[in-house]
Amino acid sequence: VREAVVRLAKQAVDLDTGHVKASTSTVILYVIRLCARIDSYVSLLISLAEGTHETTRLEQCRGLHGAQVKRVLPELKAFRTELRSVLHGPLQTVLGGWYKKLVKECEDRFDDSTLDENTKMMCSVQAHVLLAYRALAEAEVDYKLAHTFVAAFCFLSTRHEWNMDLYPQDFFVPEHELFELLHAA
Repeated sequence: VREAVVRLAKQAVDLDTGHVKASTSTVILYVIRLCARIDSYVSLLISLAEGTHETTRLEQCRGLHGAQVKRVLPELKAFRTELRSVLHGPLQTVLGGWYKKLVKECEDRFDDSTLDENTKMMCSVQAHVLLAYRALAEAEVDYKLAHTFVAAFCFLSTRHEWNMDLYPQDFFVPEHELFELLHAA
């Protein structure tokens, strides 16, 4: 599974045509959501195995065998490192490129339809940026990442339209997950 997920993430980068409105962008966004969720789960397992989780212990988790999780801890750490190298590297570069193109399309535009459509897409891009980094521990966040988070939080809190069902399902992080991202930080 480890190799397949990382290979899928790398292939998603190769699918990028340079714009969020391309037909391949839904696949790329799906892969980002998948990798972010796997990163969160692996990070949870690592924190439980190391005894550093804030609220629970490994022994309290039904269905998880502590000895097995501790035995595969080095492999989990290696997988997380490999996954994050793509998720926080090339996939973030793709999102950043899309965002810049959407902003550029809005410059000196006064027709509401382009502005509305691009704003929705920019919300989707910002939500995926936050989702990709959600499993980071506080100690892993530097000044540059903090700036990225604040910019995304501000953009989403001022421009996302809640409960309007305006966003294509293939493009957006589910609203309950977005709400969690914005309020759990």
